[in-house]
Amino acid sequence: MKKDHPLHKRFMRRLREARLIAGYTQREVADYIGKNSSYVSKIENCKIDLDMFILFRMNELFKKPISYYFESQSKRTKRIKKES
Repeated sequence: MKKDHPLHKRFMRRLREARLIAGYTQREVADYIGKNSSYVSKIENCKIDLDMFILFRMNELFKKPISYYFESQSKRTKRIKKES
């Protein structure tokens, strides 16, 4: 998928959102995955592709189901209300 594709951008936006919700800085995530913080920034800003291994490592911190990154806003809102 191209980096400028809307689904790619949405996925990366959700990845950033998951990081923020979990309370991690880019530096903390970078340390955990063995990269530098600019690497995490480039992922979140769609500058480089995300390796699946890195995604799974990041998600170990964020503790989100993988489906979280693919949900539409309306589905996510419904899920959040249901969880409350």
